[in-house]
Amino acid sequence: MENDFSGTFAIDSTTGEVSLNNSLDYETTSSYNLKVIATDSKGLTKEIIEPLQVGDVVISFNGDQTDPNDTYSEGYSLRSRYR
Repeated sequence: MENDFSGTFAIDSTTGEVSLNNSLDYETTSSYNLKVIATDSKGLTKEIIEPLQVGDVVISFNGDQTDPNDTYSEGYSLRSRYR
């Protein structure tokens, strides 16, 4: 992989599988262009650029807003929580 974006992505040199080392945050980076370069045993190379779009997730609140231990989490609508 040409760029691992500060360790966000990793590639298995044997299988070529790309994996995440860190969570993705839409507000920080909404897309990545992953460039993978493979070389076979004869020295021939192949490059692929794969765009990756990061989805924006709604952040919700879990609690009554009075307890300092109340938590926020992604993927839960506030509107449905307080009907």
